[in-house]
Amino acid sequence: MIMDKKSMFKLTDVFTAILLCAIIIFASVFCVQSLVNSRLYRQSKAVSMLVRQEPLEFPDLLENNARGISLVVRFSGALAAAYINFEFIPLNEASTFMVILENLPDGVNISGFEYAGRDLRITGEAGEESDLNGFVDALEESGTFSSVNFNHYEAVNGNTRFEVLCVSALTTN
Repeated sequence: MIMDKKSMFKLTDVFTAILLCAIIIFASVFCVQSLVNSRLYRQSKAVSMLVRQEPLEFPDLLENNARGISLVVRFSGALAAAYINFEFIPLNEASTFMVILENLPDGVNISGFEYAGRDLRITGEAGEESDLNGFVDALEESGTFSSVNFNHYEAVNGNTRFEVLCVSALTTN
């Protein structure tokens, strides 16, 4: 059997095309898998899942309220991280956030939220210790948490820095 150069050339073109298609397919699968496993994608999926699960109505509290919107972004990040870890998923996130937002005095600035299981840790700074005490008392009286514990200290700038641990009142087995 004798093959001429013309048929040999076509055979190598076919193999090259198959090899290029395989490389493109594997590269596409790798890129999609990298995207799906990325932290940003998982957080965005977790936040969209939360919004669909428990829609919130914030009309008065967030309308023209840059501070409230900033808190929503921070709280959503903490929720997304909690959902991604999948240890204990927080419960009643919307009502928890609303209690915090409704009772937050002007003198208290929240810098971060972090879930540890179903318990929420809030960090921030208060201009006056009395503002912080009022905020903690309001969280305790809300009935949303089984207990509210806090630590604070006076910073060099004279403000009170704090960490509030809100222990979830709701648990599931």
